Amino acid sequence: MTKEYNKRYKVLIVEDEESPRDYLKTIVESLGFQLVGLAKSYDEAIACAQQDFPDIALCDIKLYDYKDGVDVAHTLKSMGEVSVIFLTAFSDLQTRDKALAVNPASYLLKDQINDVILDIHLQIALKNLTEKSNSESKVSNGKLFAWDRGVYHIIETKDILYVQANNTSCLIYSRKNIYDVNQKFGEIVAHLQDNGIQQVGKSYAINLDNIIAFDKGFTYVEIDLEGINEKVKTNIQRVINVSKSYRSDLKSKMLI
Repeated sequence: MTKEYNKRYKVLIVEDEESPRDYLKTIVESLGFQLVGLAKSYDEAIACAQQDFPDIALCDIKLYDYKDGVDVAHTLKSMGEVSVIFLTAFSDLQTRDKALAVNPASYLLKDQINDVILDIHLQIALKNLTEKSNSESKVSNGKLFAWDRGVYHIIETKDILYVQANNTSCLIYSRKNIYDVNQKFGEIVAHLQDNGIQQVGKSYAINLDNIIAFDKGFTYVEIDLEGINEKVKTNIQRVINVSKSYRSDLKSKMLI
């Protein structure tokens, strides 16, 4: 993945030795990820997570502390949705089995680490995270519960103006806020199609109730911006083009 993609995700490093900790920091930052903490103990790791919760935790299993990296992983997983990559200098079965018991996204021997290998394992962790997210969004009682990296965004479907694809995620523009949701555009639109959200192009789906104008050929639609939060208004598209293959369906939905 690109640095532009990676920069959306937060990484916490838990390693009690300075040299490998700095090495991990250098690689993580060079790949474009947000580094939200460098911890050398259980207490430091949890304090970092409480301040800025990570998407991925790189945890050394053996910490010279009263609790180890597996304890860190247990606590982080109880706090929210996080993918854990365990790091260890030991390859014995006892260490491996203890680590696997908390269902990590990946497990990496320290002597294998370089920028290419770590990037591969970070992408595995992200895939693990996004697959969990993609399975849990739902619509209930007129609200979209969009599950994104351990947090539910609760969005009134009537307030949604349009949804826009954004690489492997999507942007949901509502009257109150703009939500960057870590789910595929098609999956979010599928959740919303019974709530008046109509796809009008490869990358756009609009709320039919918020259309205030359109041209005769349905080549574009205009969105009602009345009562919209000023932050949203400065970043929104008032006019959205309708792709040719979607015009007939849109026209039938508008009962024209």
